[in-house]
Amino acid sequence: MLIAHLSDSHISLGGPTDQERLTVLDACVAAINDLESPPDLVVHTGDVVHNGTAAEYAAASGILGKLKAPLRVIPGNKDTRSGLRQAFEKASGPRECDGFVQFAEDFERIRCIFLDTKSDTSNKGIMCADRIAHFEQSAAHSGLATLVFMHHPPFDVWTAPEPFQFEERCNADQVFATLEKHSARTMLVAGHIHRPWAERRGEIELRSVTALARDLRKGEELAEMASEGFYVLYRIEAGGDITSELRRLQVPG
Repeated sequence: MLIAHLSDSHISLGGPTDQERLTVLDACVAAINDLESPPDLVVHTGDVVHNGTAAEYAAASGILGKLKAPLRVIPGNKDTRSGLRQAFEKASGPRECDGFVQFAEDFERIRCIFLDTKSDTSNKGIMCADRIAHFEQSAAHSGLATLVFMHHPPFDVWTAPEPFQFEERCNADQVFATLEKHSARTMLVAGHIHRPWAERRGEIELRSVTALARDLRKGEELAEMASEGFYVLYRIEAGGDITSELRRLQVPG
């Protein structure tokens, strides 16, 4: 199975960087559609738009609607759940966790779990008791590898100005406790932090991806990563092993 992952497109209207963000998202969709081996799924891990307006969601869905593969989306801190649901009704999954855009889906070789880490009081991540309970239920299975998608990484990304992006450390630890209790062959991937990161915590592979909105990337350590476009491919092998590959975009102009 092949899954394409993008994040943090921050589509906006009425500002100087709007067209550039639209162009990059369009280039990403075109690149995914042109893959020699088409993906079975495309996942956007939030901050689809920047201000949560209906017009922004219309612009984003107009581009993401060109994808040939099925799409799944979860909210970032800049998204609204209602706007995301309205613009991406099928892609935002079944309403398994009341009030949240959080769900799980099984494929031939893998279970994908899509978590809603949006806080109503800050830009940082949170998993309330209801979301943790749903996550526990979703992770409690056997026989499949697990790929968890979320917007906020529940781990430190040390190249970022503020490495930890959950409201509380103990809450992030609950995410790991759930995976360690229930799942083997696990990868957890996130956006939000606007830079790539890879590490391992016990048996869990951790990844973050950089923002599609190139103007919102910060940090000299990014070097060429600050200006190029990227998405990620995850390949699930027959035995359940998960590998990731960073793919560069050819962005017009």
